Amino acid sequence: MQDHKQDLAVMLRRLRLDCGYSQKAVATGLGVERSTYSNYELGKVSPDLDTLRRLAQIYAVPLEAFLYPEEYRTIEAARQRPPKKINS
Repeated sequence: MQDHKQDLAVMLRRLRLDCGYSQKAVATGLGVERSTYSNYELGKVSPDLDTLRRLAQIYAVPLEAFLYPEEYRTIEAARQRPPKKINS
């Protein structure tokens, strides 16, 4: 379980940086505090399914990329379309 949590944390950070988003911008798009999103990226807390769905929309990746991050090691493998524009 810990490996999955860390794989997910790494993927969230890579996707955010690839999109050029700040943690604050993504957190605002999700309706959570920046510290909550930071904890997702640190692997301290796992996002719930609804949050994962919203993240999939923001980052333009299939939900499965978060459920099975070990199968989507690269952003290119996960990305289906350009990332969603979020207002920060």
